Amino acid sequence: PPLAQGEHLADEVVIVIAAHCLAQAQSLDLSGLALLTDASVLALAESAPALVTLRLTGCCELTDAGLVPLIEGRARQLVELSLNGCSLITAETIKALEDHCAESLVALDLSWCRAISDNALGRFTDACVARGPWGRSAAPSGTVDGALGVTPSLKLWGMTQLTDKFHRG
Repeated sequence: PPLAQGEHLADEVVIVIAAHCLAQAQSLDLSGLALLTDASVLALAESAPALVTLRLTGCCELTDAGLVPLIEGRARQLVELSLNGCSLITAETIKALEDHCAESLVALDLSWCRAISDNALGRFTDACVARGPWGRSAAPSGTVDGALGVTPSLKLWGMTQLTDKFHRG
């Protein structure tokens, strides 16, 4: 479940929790905390080195400035990331995922992230297929793949900026 059920948890609280409680945390769900800014994500980058699953759905104030350092610190470690509704992220975050997480990332939700271009998303998916688990999985949707434990997933709901250029390769 999310860290807090309320949307009013502020950066100051997340920063204190990160500094004192998250050194061994592998999974964290901050979904729905609309007031969080890059300061919280930067605190996670410094204080939560073991994170492999991070859900930031609805954290609409987050930008590339916070997410890129977090991603760079999780090279070949991040398995699941949800940025659903983080509408301020751009190709810079996607490039960091391509460079640092294509080998490990199994689930990514970019729904409603409309500032990401066809080109950036295309390069990222190509990298995941070439270097990561997406190219190795042949398990039908919703089933278990023996090597990975899950079927790779990319969610792109509401990304109306994507054109046939992306959809058709």
